Amino acid sequence: MTANTRRDGEELLALATRLGVRSTVTTYPFERAATALDDLASGRFAGVAVLHRAPSPV
Repeated sequence: MTANTRRDGEELLALATRLGVRSTVTTYPFERAATALDDLASGRFAGVAVLHRAPSPV
């Protein structure tokens, strides 16, 4: 196993840009985590899913 360096990450991102790699992100509010898991299991989205929560009131 090897550890990647910051430079490795920079090179990877530069290569991805040159190759036209695009990411697809589907967001769900934290309260809908069960829906996100259901959608994942059923293949209802491509890419990654991210749970988010509302910002805390100040």
